[in-house]
Order: sequence, then C-alpha cells, then structure tokens
Amino acid sequence: MEDEEVKREDTKAGASPQTIEDASPAALTGEAGKKKGRNKKTTGEAEGGKRSKGGRKTGGKKKAIADPVTVPEGTISVAEEGTGPARVTMATAPSVAVFQGAKVDLPREEKATVGSAAAATNLQTQEEVPSRVVKVHRIEAAIGEVNTRIVPDKVIVQGRVDLQIFFVTEAGEVHHLAEGTPFSSMLAIPGARPGMKAIVEPRVETVLFHLSEDGTTLVKKVLLEIFAKVVDEVQQNFLPGNGPLLLFDEVVGEATGQTLLENEVTLAIPALKVEEIRAELQEVTAEIIPDKVIVQGRIHKQIFFVDTAGMARHQAEDVPFTALLDLPGAAPGMQVRVWPKIEKVLFELAGPTLLREKVVVEVFAKVTTAVHFRATIGEGPLFRAKEIVGEGSGQLLRREVVRLERPAQKIREIVATLKDIKGTVIPGKAIVQGTVHKQIFFIGPDDIEYHQAEEVPFSLMIEIPGLARGAELVIEPTIASVLFNLLGPNELEEKVLVDLKLTAVEERQWRLSTGPGPLVLAEEVIGENIGQVLLRLVNRVPFAKRVVPITVMSTVQGQQVFREQIIVENEFTLPIPSIKIAEVRAEIVGLRAQVVTRGLVVEGTVVKEVKFVGEDEIVREVTEEVPFSLLVGIPAGFTPESVAVQIEEILFSLAPDGRSGRQVIVLSAEATALEVVTREIQLIRELVVPGLTVQSVLVEEPVLTPAGIGVWQFPVITGLSGPGLAEVVSATFGVHTLQVVGVGPQDLNVLEAITLRDP
Repeated sequence: MEDEEVKREDTKAGASPQTIEDASPAALTGEAGKKKGRNKKTTGEAEGGKRSKGGRKTGGKKKAIADPVTVPEGTISVAEEGTGPARVTMATAPSVAVFQGAKVDLPREEKATVGSAAAATNLQTQEEVPSRVVKVHRIEAAIGEVNTRIVPDKVIVQGRVDLQIFFVTEAGEVHHLAEGTPFSSMLAIPGARPGMKAIVEPRVETVLFHLSEDGTTLVKKVLLEIFAKVVDEVQQNFLPGNGPLLLFDEVVGEATGQTLLENEVTLAIPALKVEEIRAELQEVTAEIIPDKVIVQGRIHKQIFFVDTAGMARHQAEDVPFTALLDLPGAAPGMQVRVWPKIEKVLFELAGPTLLREKVVVEVFAKVTTAVHFRATIGEGPLFRAKEIVGEGSGQLLRREVVRLERPAQKIREIVATLKDIKGTVIPGKAIVQGTVHKQIFFIGPDDIEYHQAEEVPFSLMIEIPGLARGAELVIEPTIASVLFNLLGPNELEEKVLVDLKLTAVEERQWRLSTGPGPLVLAEEVIGENIGQVLLRLVNRVPFAKRVVPITVMSTVQGQQVFREQIIVENEFTLPIPSIKIAEVRAEIVGLRAQVVTRGLVVEGTVVKEVKFVGEDEIVREVTEEVPFSLLVGIPAGFTPESVAVQIEEILFSLAPDGRSGRQVIVLSAEATALEVVTREIQLIRELVVPGLTVQSVLVEEPVLTPAGIGVWQFPVITGLSGPGLAEVVSATFGVHTLQVVGVGPQDLNVLEAITLRDP
C-alpha cells in the first residue's frame, strides 16, 4: 500500500484535514521541514509578534502570597444602572508534599569509560489476521485535555491526541474507529518559576499513516508542535510616547486587612487530643463600594484527632468569613483582585467533644481600572501587552410585553442585569450576544409584594473598521435605563436600553521604556520555547519489526553534567474507599548506578507515605514503593563520576470511586562525567515493534553515507513506552547536542542502539 498523509490546514483542534497520498518513506521529514519558517520564534526578540489569546494574569508587586485563581470572566452582570460587578481572583493553598532525593558516587571499579554501542538486531515477524481493510479513507486528529505545570526552568505539558479513523473493508463498508493516546513534553525555559503564567499552544502538525499490504496493520505517525511562553505579571511605570496604543490595567490602590474568627465545634466522637487542623479558603468573592472592598468566603477546615480508642480520625467543617478593607479611590465598576491566606490556626480541646478554634485570615486586595496608554518603544524589558486595533459602541433597545403570573395593581421596581456576554469577530464587524436577566417586583390586589423573573436573549452587530479575525474583544456592557408600563392587570410593557462599548485588541510583544508614567500591571516575558513530539501508534498488532539506524558525525568536548528527566506513571488501589488524600511524602531509597554501553543505568525506589481519610473519617496511612530505572545518556569516551536523582514533582489524584488513583512522578537525574571525545555516532531513526509507542524529534545533522557526508533532516527517537517494551532486550540512549528543525541546538536524549527479542 502507499503511505498516506493527513495534514492539518490550520492550527485549530478539530478542523477537517485534507488527505494527501505520499509514497516516499521520507514524507514526514519533508513535510516537517516545510514548517521551518513558522518555527523560527526567539525569546525576547519577537518585536510586535502575537502568539496567544490568553487573558490577563493576576498578581502584582513581589509579595509572599499564594498564586491567584481567577473567577471565570464569562459572566457579566450589572446590579444597578451604569455599574457592573467586580472581577475576583482568589489564592489557594498548596497540598502537603515533602520530597527527598538521593546521590551516589560510583566505586572506582565502576568509573569505567563508556564504550561503543553493540550492533542492533533487526528481526522480521508477520502473522495472518482474518479481517482485512482495503483502504483508509481519512484520519482526523485533534488535541484535547491539555494540562501544564511550571517547575523551575521548565514547563511540563501533558495532553491527549484524539484520532478519528475512517476505513473501508473488503465488503465495501466504511467503518469508524476512535482512539486516543496521551503525550507529554518538557520544554526548557530558563527563569520560569512556579506561580508564573504559562501560555501553551499545542497543535497537530502532520498525521502520516501506512496500511500494510495484507490490510491487517495500520501504522500512524502523529507529529505535534508545542509552543510554550512563560510570563510574569509585574507592576511597572512606562514612559509615555508615540508608540502603539495599549490597553493596561492601571493600579488604583492596594490594601491589606486581617480578620479573626472564633468558633466552637462539637466533635462527633470523644477525643483524647487534636493533632492538627488544616484550613483553606474557598468560594472567595469581592465587591467594591466607594473607597472600600468587601471580601467574603468560606473557611474549609479538616480536623485530625485521636479518639479514646487511640484511632486517628477526621472531621470536616465549613465557616463563613467577611473582611472589610479601606481602599481610597475604589469605585463600583472597577476590577478587584484579592489574595487571601490563612495566617494562623489556633485550637484548644476544652472537653472530650468540645473544640475551640481561632483562625486569623489576612486579605490583600488590589483594585485596577482599564486605561488606554501610548508607550515608548525602547531598550527596556520585553513585555506582552494588548494593542488596541479598533473601538466601537452601540445601543440596543429591547421592548417586551410580559404576561404576569398573577394580577398586579402596580409595579414597584424592575431590576435588570446582563449575563453570558460574548463577542464574535468577523471582518470589519463584531457581534455581541448575551442575556438580559430581569427581576420584576409588583404589588398584587391583596397588597402583597410578589416577584417574577424573566430572561431575554439579545444580539447586536457593531461595525469596527479594519477589524480582522483573531482579534480579542473587551466588552463593557451597561444597563442605561429600564422603562415599564402596566397595560393591564396581567400585562406589562418593558423597555430596556443597553449600552455596549467594545475595544478590539491583539496580543503583541514590545521592548518598552520605563519612566514616569501611570503604574500599570504588565506581563513581562520570561522566555519561550518550541518542541516537537512524534507519536507512533499501531492498530492490529501483528506486523514486521523494523530497526533503521543512521550514522551521524558528532563532537563532544570537555567536562559535562548529563541530565535526564523521566515521568513515572502508575495506578494504585487503596485498601478501603477514601474521601480525600490528606498528605503525601516521598523519598528515594536504594539508589544505585552501573555503567553500561554509552550510558549510566540508575535504579532506585520511590517510597511514598500516603495519608488518606476513609469514609468512616478515620485517617489511615499506606506505604507504597515505586521502583524506577532510568538511563542517563553519556557519549563514548566519558567517565562517569557520580549521579544524583531528585523528585521534582508528584502529581497525585484520586478517582471518584475513592479507592483507585493515579500518580505522575517527575524524576531528575544529574550525572557528572569527564573526558573529551570526538566520534561518529549511530542513532536509530525508525523503530517499529508491536505495541510500542515511539516519541521522536525532527533534527538536521551531517550524516555519513556511502557517497560521503551530507546534511539530512530525519527523526531521532527520544522515548519508548507501551506494552511493546516486552519485545526489547536492551536499549541504549545517549545525550547529544543536535540541531532541532525550527528550534536550534538542543541537548537530546536519543536512542543509539537497540536489541530486539527473538520471535
């Protein structure tokens, strides 16, 4: 059969691809090479370039406060004429997690110079399968469930690629097969730190597929491009000038306040002692009144105590709180962001079941208002800002005749608010849609006041000359007036006038000069990076195993520290159903290392102590040992000296059934090696094994061929996973500095040699 390629025409997940036939084995290399121009993005140099449509990031001056969580901005409502509610940002407390790594020095006899790789074995097997596919009609690919996490100097991106496969059988029937596969990538961005904002744009670059001659095996290759940018929100004064017109949030003021909450709790079971009370803030909201900010929320407390039988138990409690902050200059309609945190939790067991508690809550609030500002382009830091590309306004008058549910003698009041406001951009125009929510208060014949609610959808088109697709709309809606007239006992005429002010903006980057301008919130660009992930998926396992090596000219000089990071994923089952995980502690034990061909095999065990709360509110503890092994690639000629492994991150989740869970452990290893080596290296550019998922990166390097040395573009294998690993006897990885297409020199841990199991 011919190789066939499905290539995406745009970057939106879910867009319909075109099907292109390509009989060349290098189809993936050629197509990915064409993307080279698009991938030339440089950190700090993308003057005026736009990358994403991310919203504003909360934060401010460098304060020791928790990371904010932004309440969704999709709901816009107006409580009174000409006013709107405040947008709120809330900080959340981190989970309890303690990690401890380990280091080992290699014995003198183990400090051998890493040698050359053994020859790879290429085996062929083929099995017959009764059913047969004669043609693959098309394959649609989309990215979903993308999660990001920032660790020091890196961004971890995890997600899932969903494939929709349409194929034709011998009977002429068209069938559909849906499947998905996870992917993960770590992009190095120096300076990135937890608490900053990551803007990630993964997209499907290319999908290649090949159907075997007997129609029983479908091999798919999915090439992903992942772009990541890290920004940090700061408060900055910019120098006014004649530069681009930008939309900023100007800082009106800041305030900090404290509140003390005292209460008594009755324990469900008599206690000997209370070991700990953990408190976190939830459902925090804020409202601006003239010169003040009102903050309300809920304190969720977890009480851990020992009962009279010596059993550890748990009890939960929720307590509301309110804080009032003085903030001169604050006014309704402005934006407010709050960072609340628990300062102190004090408690006293006054009796077997009586617990007295005191909680001190500190709240930091920042009030801002939107301003238009022309900055000066200069030699300052690189900032990401919203450039105003157009403005427009419009009015909408909605007249409705409402049937009242009961007779009325007069209407006391109609309160109207706006919600579900959203905008759509078309060339030269903006379409605004939303809902007018009305609350009608009227007096019945019995002189009793009644209430009736009503929701009326609306839409309005506003012209904005020069507006292009891709722009973002900032919508400021206002209820201008509400008029009403009682036509009869059960008929009410209503007229609602809505004012809409639109500002169209596009995200861009500039180097802005600082100076005596207004104090605004700005996003400073820390760095950005692009990575590629190549996934190989196989349907209907039986097919021929294939190993395709390539010889690359490579030179490595001087002393080096070789690093390797792996993601260890596993599922676990708790002994009984639980309602939550209380604490996770982990350390590495039994660390050992052994020199192998062009690498250092490091093995050990991650010992985790997991405290969880059962459905009976008893706190239990289980210990889990997760063995791991990783290969730190070390080129030939280097002498390993020592290796250290650290636990960088543990992502821990509990399934709805309360018993099963899933964890992702990120391990980082650093090996120190000495020597200077210049050599030819053999890499594996293609590997096909039943059930094996292969991750690759497209590189461009000098290649040794029978005709001489030439520069080629080809994929190199950076990772292996899946049940097909049972077919692998040994695999040798090495770290090499290779030219990644569209990115530049990168240190990659790539497969150099592999030995497959005999059939």
